[in-house]
Amino acid sequence: WRQTTTMACVVGIFAAALLWLVVDRPPRRTIPSDSLYVSLKRAVLYVLRVKRLLGLYGATSVRMAATVSLWTYLPTYYSRAFPEDAVAFSVTYALGTLLCGAASSSGGGYIADAWAVRRKGAHGDVAAIGAVLAVPLAY
Repeated sequence: WRQTTTMACVVGIFAAALLWLVVDRPPRRTIPSDSLYVSLKRAVLYVLRVKRLLGLYGATSVRMAATVSLWTYLPTYYSRAFPEDAVAFSVTYALGTLLCGAASSSGGGYIADAWAVRRKGAHGDVAAIGAVLAVPLAY
């Protein structure tokens, strides 16, 4: 399991380094030191006021709580219950996560793009709906 995680981290670090080297950064702005609190407060109040954003953040938070609890529990359970199959579990779990993540990203993107032609805010709505629908699958 640790080797699988290490491989994923190495790929992620490589991708981040590649993006950092290739993609131009926007010009820096000077921000007054006292405006950070004001900006953060304004952003939080905006999210609380806009129902669509509140739903998106809420649904994503619930899905992430379910996913992280599954990621924490499942490898430990499996390594104790089936110690001889730890490598098979690691590969299967990583491959399943990769394929399901790719399918949900491309499928959700396709649905959101098709829906956005008729409905404003469809990209956020599809993400929220997908997050809520994914919670039962985690358990």
